[in-house]
Amino acid sequence: MSKVRVRLLLAVAALAASVGGYWLAQQLDRAGPRLTSGTWLPQPKAVRDFALTDTTGSSFTRASLVGAPSLVFFGFTRCPDVCPATLLQLAQVRKAAALPTLRVVFVSVDPQRDTPALLGT
Repeated sequence: MSKVRVRLLLAVAALAASVGGYWLAQQLDRAGPRLTSGTWLPQPKAVRDFALTDTTGSSFTRASLVGAPSLVFFGFTRCPDVCPATLLQLAQVRKAAALPTLRVVFVSVDPQRDTPALLGT
């Protein structure tokens, strides 16, 4: 086989791989994040009064959740893998849902280390 023919075949193969990779990326992007587990609550649970501190040092209470849907995640900043991955998934859900008012609220379970100043960065 001549060098010209080999180069032509390699160029065609590279083009086909590029087109195939682009198509696959588009298909995966459309699928969006998948729910891997969860609990369906047919009746909403009542949220009791609470008082927390947000990243600016202001009070965050039950009233702070009124008016817009919220996703609340409990974790800690020194969490090596699950917390960052879950927060990334929640950000993707927020983007995919196209709900500009949807809030993702992170509640630390390690307030000794996770200070408002640290969480605000």
